[in-house]
Amino acid sequence: MIHCNSVKVIRAIWICALAAIASWAGPAEAVVIDHVVAFVDNLAITQSDLDALHAERLGADPGQQMGASLDELIERTLIIAAARALGLDAPTDDALAAEYVDLKIKSGILVLDSDVRAYYRSHKAEFGDSPFDEVRDAARERLLASLQAEQLKRHIGTLRERSRIRVRMNPGERP
Repeated sequence: MIHCNSVKVIRAIWICALAAIASWAGPAEAVVIDHVVAFVDNLAITQSDLDALHAERLGADPGQQMGASLDELIERTLIIAAARALGLDAPTDDALAAEYVDLKIKSGILVLDSDVRAYYRSHKAEFGDSPFDEVRDAARERLLASLQAEQLKRHIGTLRERSRIRVRMNPGERP
């Protein structure tokens, strides 16, 4: 049977061995997991967020610059924050942004048939020789998309003016 003092001695030896091993390893070093590249008010945009979006966009547009990806993330963050401020809720951030755009942008645009006819006349080359009645729906969709894009751009400009945006590094620069 092991005597009580023997157990204490063995325990003390183990503690000393562990302390020696720990001292040989040196002090623990902090590892940076991610960097904040921008703040939109109090919301952070991280380098990994930027890298992920940029990689996704490069598949669709190989010429897209990192700055364009950062701008897109800033705009997305502005829209999501505005949606949450209105009390909107959705299962994903993408769904939340879409709900906000539907509510604030798309619902406020009315396209009359006379507007569609004017759009058709000014963009006739895009429709070829097709008569208006055959391309009315396509012309309406293009006009609506154009008006929505213009309105969204103005709205994002307003959101930018009302927010404090701080970029902590030049886009494309690695920390």
